[in-house]
Amino acid sequence: MSTETQTLAAIEARLAEIQREVAALGRMREEIEDLRADLTRVGKDLLSAACEELEGVACVTRRGEFTALLRNLLRNTANFNRLLNYLESGMDFIDDATPVARQAFQDVVQVLDRLDQRGWFEFLRELLRLADDLVGQFSAEDLRRLREALPSLVRAFRRLLQPGTLALLEQAAASLEASAAVPAETPSLFRLLRELNSPEARRTLNLAVGIARRLGRPPSPAEPPARQAA
Repeated sequence: MSTETQTLAAIEARLAEIQREVAALGRMREEIEDLRADLTRVGKDLLSAACEELEGVACVTRRGEFTALLRNLLRNTANFNRLLNYLESGMDFIDDATPVARQAFQDVVQVLDRLDQRGWFEFLRELLRLADDLVGQFSAEDLRRLREALPSLVRAFRRLLQPGTLALLEQAAASLEASAAVPAETPSLFRLLRELNSPEARRTLNLAVGIARRLGRPPSPAEPPARQAA
């Protein structure tokens, strides 16, 4: 093949490539025109809708308010960015705290379930009912008298907590329980006299006489409260 033929073939190939590029540019230009037409139509629709919406608020706004609003928005751009940063930090904290809060909630549910199984809630319900009954049975005057008698009650309760008093009360309760378990009968007088002659009965009578003697004494005045050491 001669050199001229090769040159003509190269020129024809180049012309074909240029024609293809021109055709592609033509199609791109048509697409751009279509896009511009679509955007123009959408812009007109948006402008028309915005004008209609603004007509609804024109009666309650003054001239220049939108400009002032836009100026304030631009002036507080840094504050908005800071607010968005805080919001992102808060969302990160929520994401980190959610597993911990879920585990804590599960632990609380387990504790409440154990308390329910052990009867704590039923106990609290009955305690509230008891408190409600006490409120209905006691007046303000009764509570005032109870408050005045509280020091005497505390002293009596402290004496009841002494080891000897507790042992005596426990022994008395055991004796009453044992006596209740014995079948009821009517003993003779001589049998009662024999029982009274036993050491246990004499000690019990001595204790009862001592208690009666102390109860028969006139009440002593309440001791004044101990002074604090200087």
